[in-house]
Amino acid sequence: NGIIGLSDALLSDASLGLPATLVKTMTVIKISGKRLLQLISDILDAAVMRNEGSISIKHQDVDIQPLANDVIDLCSTLLHKGVAMKVNLGYMPKIVADTGRKLEPVTTTLTLGDPHKTTMVSVARTLLKHYRGRTTLGLVLMASQAFVYNAIFFTYALILTRFYNVPADKVGLYILPFAIGNFLGPLLLGPLFDTLGRRQMITATYAISGVLLAVTGWMFHAGYLDATTQTAMWSVVFFFASAAASAAYLTVGECFPLEIRALTIALFYAFGTLFGGVGGPWLFGVLIAGGRSGEIMWGYMLGAALMIAAALVTLKLCVAAECKSLEEVAPPLSSEQRL
Repeated sequence: NGIIGLSDALLSDASLGLPATLVKTMTVIKISGKRLLQLISDILDAAVMRNEGSISIKHQDVDIQPLANDVIDLCSTLLHKGVAMKVNLGYMPKIVADTGRKLEPVTTTLTLGDPHKTTMVSVARTLLKHYRGRTTLGLVLMASQAFVYNAIFFTYALILTRFYNVPADKVGLYILPFAIGNFLGPLLLGPLFDTLGRRQMITATYAISGVLLAVTGWMFHAGYLDATTQTAMWSVVFFFASAAASAAYLTVGECFPLEIRALTIALFYAFGTLFGGVGGPWLFGVLIAGGRSGEIMWGYMLGAALMIAAALVTLKLCVAAECKSLEEVAPPLSSEQRL
């Protein structure tokens, strides 16, 4: 504190007429002293947390303009002559002007206790005991979308060549609209998951995908489709199914505590890939090899039933996570605000 006070007094007294090089040196000493003092305070706070076993994090308004000015003052001593620096903190009004919404102040607090030691046993206990409903929801969403996505996407080329006699070198032309529908789904429907809500949008996208899939399967079996109309129908189906699949990953990514979030995503992805990525293409490969459209239609009906069942599960178990922080949706396991 003495060094900081002395350097501040020397810099503020214009009558001393200090040389420019000395002013730069004193500025570095002043700013570095402040940073060192803050570091020492942080270390002492950490020691208190270690002794008391917890620390409370509270909201506090901070003016970042002085901090930005300090950074510029510190960096300016390292600049060559003729190089200028400036700070622009005008992004906040721009955000408000672009969105038309005033950003609400952060008022939530989070109290942390002893660190959580992550093991496979603790992960299993958390998923099956504390978050049983969310675990069921995640498994159903991931498995159903993986089955439909992989079963249809990886066998579509066989449908085109065997049932519609599309030359193999032309298959890519039919895949392109399919890919466009997949891209536009999350792009256009994604914002609605925050505005209308998770439960409404996940239920709607899964249910619509299931119904359209069933209709497409029936039209395929009835002979109402050709290669072009079949592609158009799949593009519409997966416009909604792609948003549904994205929502499945979103759900498992935000509904579990920080300490196990990454491992949880990996586990759910592995289960979905095992069920849908392996089982779906295998089943449809067998059905297509049989050469009868009726059998393939029942495969489509199975996928439709899985998507509609996932929609019903979502109605019961979905978490209203829209416009909430991850810690609010699922408090860390080391916090005292467990669900």
